[in-house]
Amino acid sequence: MLFEQIRHGGCLSYLVGCDETRQAIVIDPALEEADRYVGLAAERGFRIRYAADTHTHADHFTATRELGRQLGIPVAMHRASPAPFVDLRLEDGDTLIVGNLRLNVIETPGHTSDSLCLVLPDRLFTGDTLLIGGTGRTDLPTGDPEALYDSLFRKLAPLDDRLLVFPAHDYKSRSHSSLGAERAGNPRLQQRDRQAFIDLMRGLDLAMPEHLSEALRTNRTGGKTVKQMIAEAGRAIAFLSMAEVKRHIDAGGTRKTKKPGTPKVAISAALVELNSSRLWSLLPIGFHGTGADTISQNSFSRLTRVWPSLPAMMAALTAPMEMPATHSGSKP
Repeated sequence: MLFEQIRHGGCLSYLVGCDETRQAIVIDPALEEADRYVGLAAERGFRIRYAADTHTHADHFTATRELGRQLGIPVAMHRASPAPFVDLRLEDGDTLIVGNLRLNVIETPGHTSDSLCLVLPDRLFTGDTLLIGGTGRTDLPTGDPEALYDSLFRKLAPLDDRLLVFPAHDYKSRSHSSLGAERAGNPRLQQRDRQAFIDLMRGLDLAMPEHLSEALRTNRTGGKTVKQMIAEAGRAIAFLSMAEVKRHIDAGGTRKTKKPGTPKVAISAALVELNSSRLWSLLPIGFHGTGADTISQNSFSRLTRVWPSLPAMMAALTAPMEMPATHSGSKP
């Protein structure tokens, strides 16, 4: 069996395939690693057959929609997933057939209402239902500690202790555990009293994921990330170098063309959202110097069709803006 665990920060995704038929599935893929899954599969002579998410992710962007579009494959998720791009809506007792592999579906709501686990004969893909030494949180949208208790102590109860546990997240560089080890040592699984477990989960004081709003918007609707919108705008229009952008911002953001009667708009207007140092840190993607320092009104109109929020961004230019000292990608 082909088995590759791909780590992106604390996020874990999996490329799993049948050696006999050379068919594969990608589980919980991250958008930033989309090309990597395709490359790994091709390198090993496999064809990706499905892209599946174990739940709606709130801390990173899923690659299921992008892989489905690129490869012409179905996207599989829980039947309750709000995402409109899901092709196969899974429920208890369903089976995903990948060549000679059979991945059985267990609905495990709690971390989210659309959480599920995928089971192979020797391993369990738990998403964020069960983590190594912990469980998924229940304080994000559609989370429910009562449902998580039932999933952990009832839905997963019949499964063999020897099953290897492969979660969707781990921040301590661990690759896997076993169901028996988690039942014996996972602190949250020691709270077998239902109300004690619920109180424990409700009492957790956890920081919100950094990209919560954008990740939920993108993953639940199939929309585009800020990076994708900027990259698309970059492909549609010739942009200034970063040094020129800053120079025009410092100078006021607009100027007139040398040819009388034809207004032009400095490209800095397309780049700045009010006091948004985070957006500024993303700007190098797709923005390459061309020697031009303005765009025509016609080009600007084309750009607004690609980037509908651009006029609002331009309006914000009249307000003062603090520029970050570096573009190192540090958190705002």
